[in-house]
Amino acid sequence: MPLPGFLDGKVAGMNLSAGYRRTERENRFGGTSQSRGAEETSLPLRISMTMLNGMALTYNGTITEGTSDDPTGQTQRKANRHNVELRGSVDGPGGAFSQPIHTTLSYRRDSQFSCRKRFADLEQSCTPTSNFVTQTLAVQLDTVLDRVNLGANLSYTDRQSSTGIRDGNRQILLTLFGQFDFQFGQLPGPVGGLR
Repeated sequence: MPLPGFLDGKVAGMNLSAGYRRTERENRFGGTSQSRGAEETSLPLRISMTMLNGMALTYNGTITEGTSDDPTGQTQRKANRHNVELRGSVDGPGGAFSQPIHTTLSYRRDSQFSCRKRFADLEQSCTPTSNFVTQTLAVQLDTVLDRVNLGANLSYTDRQSSTGIRDGNRQILLTLFGQFDFQFGQLPGPVGGLR
């Protein structure tokens, strides 16, 4: 299908995929009236674009809703996951760093909510039992330096809860990595008088 006009001349290609999944489950114990059941609906979506300048943009998202029943009440759950990633390469500054520098910038947001409602009180509102959001922003740089792949990853994660004591935490993580490429072959000549 043709690209929208505002993307013409900027995007080389675009891919979109979506889905729908629904699951239902029921368990009965010993033929009695006591049963446990659950149902869940999930909507995944993926969009990827390749720019004319070589950069690539990808989005992955999933929206999930579901309920589970037991003899005393019902639990309702919602979960949203979103992930955006931008990849590209820039020319090295020169000298020892003459190879391209590969760059990845990503953002992820996960939210989960659940609440509980007792069958004994149908007028009761659903009481939240968990409600938290986790966000992560990360950037990664890597390049090749004299046949050694070197890189660094810096990420910031924030997790906050809106129920109970409303706790949360934040974390900054820096990771350095390297991949060494050794080549082995036949020695050029005798070593120490041995053949």
